[in-house]
Formats: sequence, structure tokens, C-alpha cells
Amino acid sequence: YPDQAGEHFLQEKKSERKNMWEVFSSFKRGVKIAARLYALLGFARMSIQELYWGYGERPLNIILSSIGLILTISLLCYFKQDSSTYGDVMKSITFSFQSFTNITVTEIKQTSEWLNMLGAVMSFFGLMSVGLLVASLSSKSKDYN
Repeated sequence: YPDQAGEHFLQEKKSERKNMWEVFSSFKRGVKIAARLYALLGFARMSIQELYWGYGERPLNIILSSIGLILTISLLCYFKQDSSTYGDVMKSITFSFQSFTNITVTEIKQTSEWLNMLGAVMSFFGLMSVGLLVASLSSKSKDYN
């Protein structure tokens, strides 16, 4: 198996995440509230990382998450009545894709302020996704043998 180190790293992180849940959900008297809260936040953070990019071991997750985010925001813009892309599938997809990739094909300005803010947040996630994808792909190209 060519990538045993990566698989072991992924298993270790999954075990660490499960351990944080056990610390949070256990009813032992010795565990303080602050420790439980810290464990819950750590569990949530690690769950998002595992789902989004598999701690760098699952580059395909980044691509699938990005497509899911673009389609979700497209649907929101399509069905939101105060959106300038309301009822127009192509404009909704174009706005979401442009926001995510920071590439302007056609000028689409939303009439709603919070949709403009959502577009800015999508730009941030698009940039982060590209960075994480490059990091993930470069970590997968390492040879540990």
C-alpha cells in the first residue's frame, strides 16, 4: 500500500476526534465544564476538517465540498425573491461560481446587501479551498518510503 503513512495519520486524527467527543459526553465527576467545552469545540473543528479535506489526506473532499457550496448558494439565489438572480438558473449559477472563483464573466450585482456579503464570504472560501487543495495534493505526492 503506497500511502500507509497517510492512512495511519487519518486514523490517528479520527481517533483523536472520537476521544474529544467521549470527553465531552462522559458523565465523570472529575471533568470540568471548561474541559468539556474545549472538547466540544475541538470535536466540532476536527469534524469540519475531516469532512472538508480529510486532514489533507482526501483532496477529492475539497472538490466535492466546493461544488456543493456553489450549488447551495445557487439555489439560495434562485429562490430568494429579493435577489437579482431570482428565477434565473444560469445567472444564479454564474453569480455563485464568480463569487467562489473570483473570476468575473458577467457583472451581476445583487440587490440584497446580505447576498453581496455572502458572495464576499464565498470568495474567501474559494481562496481557502484552492490553498487547501494545493496543500492536500502536495502532501499526497510525498514519498515516505
